[in-house]
Amino acid sequence: MNAKTKMGRKIIQIATAMGGNPGDPDMVTVALCDDGTVWRSWNGDKWNPFPAIPQPTPHTTRQATAQQAA
Repeated sequence: MNAKTKMGRKIIQIATAMGGNPGDPDMVTVALCDDGTVWRSWNGDKWNPFPAIPQPTPHTTRQATAQQAA
């Protein structure tokens, strides 16, 4: 078993933001992990994954190349 399997994913970048009422602020924490996933936690609650970023398909890549050439 390698170290990554034992340890699980690791946070490699993290950011927080606060907003809401001064007496009752809301805070979101967003973390990028070493496996490429991005997670968020509202007010220190459960971590939830962001949806996967759509990847280009051959059709959309050809379409973008044609638009750039125009």
